Amino acid sequence: PMNDEYRHIDARVGFVLHPTTVGKLIEYYFPSFDAYKWTEKGLKDWWNHISRFLEPVHVKNEYITSNDFVVEMALVFVPYLPEYITKAAEPYLQKEIRDKVQDAVTIARELGDDNIPVSIVGLGAYTSIATRNGETINHYEIPITTGNAYTVGLTVQGIIYAAQKRGVDLSTAHVAIVGAGGNIGSVLAQVLAPRIGRLTLVGSGIGNQSQFRLQYTRKQCISEIVKELSKLRESGTD
Repeated sequence: PMNDEYRHIDARVGFVLHPTTVGKLIEYYFPSFDAYKWTEKGLKDWWNHISRFLEPVHVKNEYITSNDFVVEMALVFVPYLPEYITKAAEPYLQKEIRDKVQDAVTIARELGDDNIPVSIVGLGAYTSIATRNGETINHYEIPITTGNAYTVGLTVQGIIYAAQKRGVDLSTAHVAIVGAGGNIGSVLAQVLAPRIGRLTLVGSGIGNQSQFRLQYTRKQCISEIVKELSKLRESGTD
């Protein structure tokens, strides 16, 4: 039920995410577990074993206000912990996760009505990674966003501002990006690569998947540098 403070709403949005920690898992799925003894490893192992058999669920609504404009945000959880998503190497597991995220988007969309429909659905935490930044989502009925482009834009602005304040020339600077294999880090690396002196890509994990993502980012960076050099050649700029 809607809180009395928000009996009037002006817009609806959806947000798809997952329990990012065992604490969040307890908070949203098993609040009664606080009365029992359990180990984090035991709970993780058990949940990772059964989560594939569970469906996405609408856990709560949040209300955001600005100048008397009220937005209702429906939070829809897919049941996976981060390790399950990041370690799903087999194609059938990747498809399973993508399908669950797709189902969660559908649930979020259907929480609207004819009067105030859900206008957009955001993909939070690792749901954007699992769906290739939302590319696998069938969003013909509703727009999808991950917020990554906005995050990258703000980060680039912050880097430029910090460099100017410290008197650093980015065209000759050595820049390192930690988490360069992730969605945000990868795009950030591609944006900066043609504009800085030297770039170091640092992964956020270990194993073949992390190495593969770093290699992919490296290739994309090289491609962006080649594009920039081609533009300069065409314009006759040295």
